[in-house]
Amino acid sequence: NPPTITVPPFLAVEISLRSADGRAHRLVLQTTPPHALSVAAGGRAAVRIAGLRAGRYPVLLDGRSAGALVAGGEVGP
Repeated sequence: NPPTITVPPFLAVEISLRSADGRAHRLVLQTTPPHALSVAAGGRAAVRIAGLRAGRYPVLLDGRSAGALVAGGEVGP
């Protein structure tokens, strides 16, 4: 949350995932190659991603569209 976040291009970012609903989840940031996070029920996970080229990178949560990470543009949620 929020569904779309904008970050500066070419700077490292960290994505974190927390299961607050008591179920396991899998998040995939569709970069090349994709970055994935899996959490157990009630768990947490994080991944640091090297700087991304300018562009829009879709986020999938449990196989469904959940938003996007935008590298470049106006920074913020």
